[in-house]
Amino acid sequence: MNDNNLQQIFSHYTEKFEYVNNPEHNECYKWQVAKEFRTLMDRALSEPVESFAEALNAVNLATKNIINNFTQPFNGLVKMAQKEPETVQQMFLDLYSDDEGSLEKQEQLISDFFKKSYELVDKYYPGSYRFKQNSHSISAYLFLYDPDRHYLFKASHAKEFAECIGFYDDWGTGDLIRLEPFYRMCDQLLEEIKKNKELLATDASRYDGRFPVKPEQMYDDKEKHILVFDIIYCCTTYHLFDGIAFNRLSTKEKQLYNERQKKALELLQAYNDAVDRQDRLRDILEHCMVLLKKGTGIKHRKYGAGMVKDIDEEYITVHFDNDADPVKLGLPIILANKLISSDAEGFHEYLEENAMLLKKEDSIKRGVEYARNALKPYEVYLE
Repeated sequence: MNDNNLQQIFSHYTEKFEYVNNPEHNECYKWQVAKEFRTLMDRALSEPVESFAEALNAVNLATKNIINNFTQPFNGLVKMAQKEPETVQQMFLDLYSDDEGSLEKQEQLISDFFKKSYELVDKYYPGSYRFKQNSHSISAYLFLYDPDRHYLFKASHAKEFAECIGFYDDWGTGDLIRLEPFYRMCDQLLEEIKKNKELLATDASRYDGRFPVKPEQMYDDKEKHILVFDIIYCCTTYHLFDGIAFNRLSTKEKQLYNERQKKALELLQAYNDAVDRQDRLRDILEHCMVLLKKGTGIKHRKYGAGMVKDIDEEYITVHFDNDADPVKLGLPIILANKLISSDAEGFHEYLEENAMLLKKEDSIKRGVEYARNALKPYEVYLE
């Protein structure tokens, strides 16, 4: 570890401490989130399954922007908890089960959480980047639940910090990083933090009541793991590397990276817009399913009067008066072309209002697929 560079980082951190914690930036909020998270999560995990999604959303909202940012992994889990509360509740219970102090076992728990989250996304939001879990999000669920044991991982910040202090062991990339080298780097940083009296005094001063987050609202960071993450995070965000010589991206490489990240954000926005249209279409179909529930009378331009026997987002099965066997029809098509009518309250008005969007069903689905494929090469630039 390059001790000279690390000491310069510590010096810059103490110099900018007032600035990064003023009302405009308020980085003390991390301590506030850590204070609230476990209480709210324990409450959610003890709730009956029918109340779990609402309780989990309270945890989600309390995390502010620590987990949800460009992508929405925690929001996604809340949405999936609305559909399968028992599954998501058990995912968190398993993630928080005893790892016996073993990073290898912790990696397995994380891997299992990833696997189950993939299955839920594939089931309810196929191919969604918006709700995809990542190493940062899952490390945050662990870190915020028990900050004294875990470290919070944020890929680009950790990588540049490692380069600056000369830590070259590779923890990998992608969804499932190797915890041992990353935790070892954090442990080494922690050891140096605890030797630096000025830094410790600066950190302690966040509890003196002069910052936007009051002392009683902040987690008592006895093991200094939140401080570890804050230093790594502030290095990149608040330019604590300024004036420190180390091998880093050239100006041209940084420009290229920034351009690609900008492109990635534009493509992510286009993807989210496409998914929003698809979600709106799904909402329309689901509402029509309620209006045309089993047993509802309808009239078809070709087949005449009949009664709904079964209905889902793709098909409606109708037993028409003049046919012995039920007829299965594509639901979006007959709705878009107004091939059926019904006396169900509000159906005619709702169909008139939404027929144009229903006509675009194929293009909406293609739009999501196109946006997903366009984003895929740039996914690495989203964090």
